[in-house]
Amino acid sequence: MVIRQHPGPTAEIFYRDRDPNGHDNPARFDSVWEAYQYEFEKDGADWEDVAFYVTDYSAVTYETSTDGSDTLISRHYEAPAFAAVSDVVYVANSEVKGTMGRDLLGFSDRSDAEAFQSEWGGSITSHDGVTPEIVAGLGR
Repeated sequence: MVIRQHPGPTAEIFYRDRDPNGHDNPARFDSVWEAYQYEFEKDGADWEDVAFYVTDYSAVTYETSTDGSDTLISRHYEAPAFAAVSDVVYVANSEVKGTMGRDLLGFSDRSDAEAFQSEWGGSITSHDGVTPEIVAGLGR
């Protein structure tokens, strides 16, 4: 899958002394929930992440669009559109989807996250609040 051709948030994780999926860093994902799923697996295998970035929808002018009955959010993959996971709050499981379905949509400004949640539903959580159980409930 070519990440740039699909809607929704993206993520990148850099690992110390590791080659994710047999290639140089970073590991790239076309959804944030998939990145967390991968990170949970690698944590169990003693991989050390040195940087974990996600799309920051506070840093971009995003758009929503409809595709059939789905509401999708625009893709932003350029470096200024990313923020460290510790610097964002997420709207999880909103009515807005990315490439891989319902996702974690990051905002560096909490008021932006609250406004998005007010319009599109979901729940707000921080990086520390993202658990395997939350991730398991996302996607298609």
